[in-house]
Amino acid sequence: MVLNISGNNDAAAFVRRPAFEVSFGGGGGAGGLAAAAAAGQGGAASPWARSVVGVNVEVGLAPFVDVVTVALASDGDAPEVALDDPGTVSLGYEDSATDLVFTGMVDRISRSLQGAQRLQGGNGGVLLSRLRINQSYEQQSAGDLVNDLAGQAGVETDTVESGVDLSFYVLDDRSNAYEHMATLARKSGYHTGFTPEGKLYFGPYVEGQAVQNFSYGIDILSLRAREITPIGEGAAGAAGQTALTGSIIVPGAPLVTAGSTIGIFDAPWENVNGGCLVRWVRHRYSKQQGYISVIDFCKPGGGL
Repeated sequence: MVLNISGNNDAAAFVRRPAFEVSFGGGGGAGGLAAAAAAGQGGAASPWARSVVGVNVEVGLAPFVDVVTVALASDGDAPEVALDDPGTVSLGYEDSATDLVFTGMVDRISRSLQGAQRLQGGNGGVLLSRLRINQSYEQQSAGDLVNDLAGQAGVETDTVESGVDLSFYVLDDRSNAYEHMATLARKSGYHTGFTPEGKLYFGPYVEGQAVQNFSYGIDILSLRAREITPIGEGAAGAAGQTALTGSIIVPGAPLVTAGSTIGIFDAPWENVNGGCLVRWVRHRYSKQQGYISVIDFCKPGGGL
């Protein structure tokens, strides 16, 4: 069953002004109306604040490879950026601090005929997706294999739990290292992906306090949900057990990360309400259209 709903709310809206901080290469800076106001009053807004037109950040659990895209205006003040420059992206609102949503490096730069630039960046997921090996392991844990692959790819780790014990295991180059990690995570009942700081996490889903709660008819702009029956190796839940997945569109929510918990309330379909695991999130900021987040979720125990 698929449920498509758009919420309606007649209450007066509280307007929050979005803001961003982008830093790649030698310089960085904050943007938003505050930066624009500073420039208009004679202040020196940063090149990023002046030139950034939009930011799109997509992060998810493995094997999804995280990506950031930054669109820059075609003006002479655009910041100088080179391939492999490290950097960060933070998003938020002017009435509070911005929150880090991405750490990585520039892996592609394109320019239009009019001179506008588009930067694309990735994190360690890019490095792992490029690594293909043929290798066997004996008497090691899934976490041992993950640590070895991360070391070969030059990826920094955060938490890597042991996972299942493997008497013998073979990796082949038909799949890349990140895909192998996703398989090892499923075998262990874990998930794996990158933190906003750009470090690899391999461990269990810990259902805790939601990073943010969303209420239908108030801050859920759109809701889509469906029931599925997981099958095959690594599927969450017993054979024939129904799982719930879905997505919501909400005003920009920078605290929501892949692997975090969100709360959904007052949805017409009762099964949707409660704590949900975030599988994937897209943060989309535009100076013209504002800031929204698209969040893909499943209920704890649902298929990843």
